[in-house]
Amino acid sequence: MAITCKSQFWHQLNTLHSGMGKLQVLLPDTYDELQECISQAKSQGKALLIIGNGSNLVGSDEDDICIAVKLPALPELQIDGTTVSCNCGVQGTSLFWKLAELGIGGAAAISGIPGTLGGLLKMNAGANGMEICEIVAEMQGIELDSSKPWHWTREQGGWAYRQSPVPGNVCLTRATLTLQTCIPEQELNALKQESERRKRVTPSWWSAGSIFRNPAPDMPAGRLLEEAGCKGLEQPPFQVSMQHANWIVNSQRQPGSAAAVLKLIKEMRSRCPVPLQCELVNAKLSEPLASQRKRLAMPIVLQLPQAINKFYKDNGII
Repeated sequence: MAITCKSQFWHQLNTLHSGMGKLQVLLPDTYDELQECISQAKSQGKALLIIGNGSNLVGSDEDDICIAVKLPALPELQIDGTTVSCNCGVQGTSLFWKLAELGIGGAAAISGIPGTLGGLLKMNAGANGMEICEIVAEMQGIELDSSKPWHWTREQGGWAYRQSPVPGNVCLTRATLTLQTCIPEQELNALKQESERRKRVTPSWWSAGSIFRNPAPDMPAGRLLEEAGCKGLEQPPFQVSMQHANWIVNSQRQPGSAAAVLKLIKEMRSRCPVPLQCELVNAKLSEPLASQRKRLAMPIVLQLPQAINKFYKDNGII
């Protein structure tokens, strides 16, 4: 069966709605089809980008700079007691609500973080004093440059604040989580409370979530940026939120250019007296903007096109 392929704008693929260029989006249903997507990208000499929910993704204003892949959103659960294995394309929030109904819980603290399970794992997502690494027992994936299987187990470690042991060239396909038994009604109530809390403390506009990592536990980036006068900075239709200085929102709720987002990030960073590491992912590579230099050693199919690379350097992003 042929792999489903769509032509979409970048702004349709991320929650900030940034990027005016077009690209091919492949929708594989199986592991074999994912391998075929990798081969297809290589044969065309294009970068391959794995897209989840797009909640921390900056698009591009250029057409066809890479090929994007979206994994199936169906969880395909395998449950053994409180050990749960599922696909990484599933939305994290949906997964935790489904498990709560089955009497499996323990992840309410991080349940409100938007994104697919794979995305949460790659960035070691955390909230309320908990990180997702605390419940991960095993991860499986595929190397995008070699098509070889990739495997990790808890004994290998490698986690840190907003960092995971998943290499930048790996697409996660399945993960095994170790959770705990719960009373469904109580866990569902905890999930509801966390959802309501996030709605109270985070901007309601289209956004990409937090832009920069906290430099230290007692030094939140939002406070530093607020003290630097970043609230309200604009590159229409984007604006630094008046509610939270570490959030860029799409205040006009209309598609905007990726260049506008990058200019706003550059201005925020230049105003802050402390060096800040950006959490957003470059549309050309499935890795945070702050990590680009490391990735340029990868094979050419996974590198930034030269002109795009120069644009990011000129704008102080990499």
